[in-house]
Amino acid sequence: MATRRKIRRNGRQLSLPFTMSASERAALARGIKFFREMSPDGRHQMPLNEAMKFAKAELIAEREGWTARWEEEVEAWEDFLGEGTDLDEVDSVEWCGLVDEEGEVLAAVGGHVILKSMNSRETREYKRVTEAELALEAAQEKGLL
Repeated sequence: MATRRKIRRNGRQLSLPFTMSASERAALARGIKFFREMSPDGRHQMPLNEAMKFAKAELIAEREGWTARWEEEVEAWEDFLGEGTDLDEVDSVEWCGLVDEEGEVLAAVGGHVILKSMNSRETREYKRVTEAELALEAAQEKGLL
C-alpha cells in the first residue's frame, strides 16, 4: 500500500513529492546512503539534498520504465582526451543515453572515460551516478521532480 510519508534524516524532515510503497522507501534510503558516500573528490560526503535528488530520480526512472543505454564512443576519442592522458590506461570512452519505453532518448552524455585500473564495482558505481544524473535531468524536464 502506497502512503505519503516524510522521512526524517539527521533530525531533518525530507518531503517526498509522490507516494511510495515500503519497498520504494527502502530503495530511496539505500539510494541516499549510496549517493551520500559518492563525491567528486572522494573525501567529502555529497550534500544530503543532492543525494536525495539523485535517489528520487532513480526511483522516478524505474517507475517510468526509463533505462540507461551505454555504448562505446565511435569517434576518435584520443583527440578528445588531450595531451598528457596515458592512453594505455584507458579501457574505453563511452556514451550513455537514458531512454524511455519507446526508445526515445530523454537525456544523454558522452565522453565518459572507463579506466583499465577501475574494478567492476568502481565501474558500476561510476555508471550509476551518471545514470542518476541523466534521470534527474529528464525528471526535471518532464516536471516529475
